[in-house]
Amino acid sequence: MGTLSMREILPDRRHSWTQHVHIGGQSVYLCVGEYPDGRPGEIFVDMSRQGTLLRGVMGSLARMVSIALQCGSGVEVIIHALRGLDYQPAGVVEGSLAVVECSSVTDWIASELEAHYLRPRGDSGTVGAVTTEFVQEAPETVVDLVLPRGRVAGYVADSWRSGI
Repeated sequence: MGTLSMREILPDRRHSWTQHVHIGGQSVYLCVGEYPDGRPGEIFVDMSRQGTLLRGVMGSLARMVSIALQCGSGVEVIIHALRGLDYQPAGVVEGSLAVVECSSVTDWIASELEAHYLRPRGDSGTVGAVTTEFVQEAPETVVDLVLPRGRVAGYVADSWRSGI
């Protein structure tokens, strides 16, 4: 229970935003709850097909991402972990102003989080398959963790995906 004492619980009343899109004919909702300072602290993912395996896995993923955010993981680490995973539904994203295409629901979630939390305000470019030229600026607290082109280093590395 020692690690739970380090968990930063969100206030009972908090700001949030919700994005509804269609990916490969599937309706997907992403809701992000925020701390008073605007940092993300929890996510919820809901998919249209009741009782499907993917819907259950997305709910479990949302819980784990929320716990990671509340235990101090930066949004950069979460984005890096979810980026580029490839499974169905995938393809054109209908309903998002920031993301036009994704390789999976988790790839779309990473792109939405990047567009909302890592982009300079006023940048109207899209992320995903069609992007404007964008160089991610790292927050001062994680400067040592950021590699060129916004790749996050640390305990989350490309080797965990390849099994090396």
